[in-house]
Amino acid sequence: MKNLKARKGMAALVTIALVGSTMALAPSAAYAADKGSDQTPKNASMAKVQKAKTKISKLSSDQKSITVKWKKLSSSKADGYQVRYAANSTFKKAKTVKVKKASTAKAVLKKGVKPFTTYYVQVRAYKKVGKKTVYSQWSATKTATTKAKANTGDKKLDKKINSILDKKIKKTGDAGLKKAFDYVAKLPYGTKGATKPKGKWAVTGAKKMIANKGGNCYESAALFCQLAKAMGYNAKAVAGKTSGRPHGWVEIKVSGTWYVCDPNNTTTLLKSPNSKIAKQIVEEKGLALDSCLFMQPKSDTLFVYSK
Repeated sequence: MKNLKARKGMAALVTIALVGSTMALAPSAAYAADKGSDQTPKNASMAKVQKAKTKISKLSSDQKSITVKWKKLSSSKADGYQVRYAANSTFKKAKTVKVKKASTAKAVLKKGVKPFTTYYVQVRAYKKVGKKTVYSQWSATKTATTKAKANTGDKKLDKKINSILDKKIKKTGDAGLKKAFDYVAKLPYGTKGATKPKGKWAVTGAKKMIANKGGNCYESAALFCQLAKAMGYNAKAVAGKTSGRPHGWVEIKVSGTWYVCDPNNTTTLLKSPNSKIAKQIVEEKGLALDSCLFMQPKSDTLFVYSK
């Protein structure tokens, strides 16, 4: 048997063996090693990083920041990490923070973080392989809601509003607004002191509503207004009239349109001393007896400002 070299360019691929008049081709050791050419050390390292799984272990927050912790990967899979966050689940306009050490598994997110807002957070690893930076897949999404930060001008009231939002409402956005509305609407209604308020009644009224765990239309409007404002809505408490009767309610501006919110629970109203008047108001509004007026375009209501 005589071994012959293959033509130029094939020496590393095959060994040609002549056995009598028969020629056989057998893969060489070099070819066998190269057969999986996509598994070179470089490509294997890239694949290892791309397949690496990062996992967020803990999220915590305060009024202006979110702290993210995750499980560290080995140095063969990561040189560092990226953390991205956004106030939406699609990560539109997301902000990204780069952690340049593989040994670090924590980041504090501050840029653009607002109070009482739900943020969506993900983390991924990165590693330099040759001249190329390779990234792992993003981790599963976790959410964190920052703490509320009311700004009523009264520190004691701020603390109360923050506590209600953080401990009772918890939700943000439109779902949170509706939950805050329902929270106020379920508080007992009373007519005591139900005269047209003066001065900064949106502050004093909210304080009375919280202290008494209930109140008149002006006080319930004041409390809901403060909750809505702390949630980031353009809201104002209004003292006016509906069907010629003095009344207090809240107006919220969304996309250029003012909406009326009247958190007077009609079921509670009908049990109050002025139930006859309450029933007339309910019928005039066209409401079900267990409903309240929530985010109704002002142009569709009988609510008018007092002169």
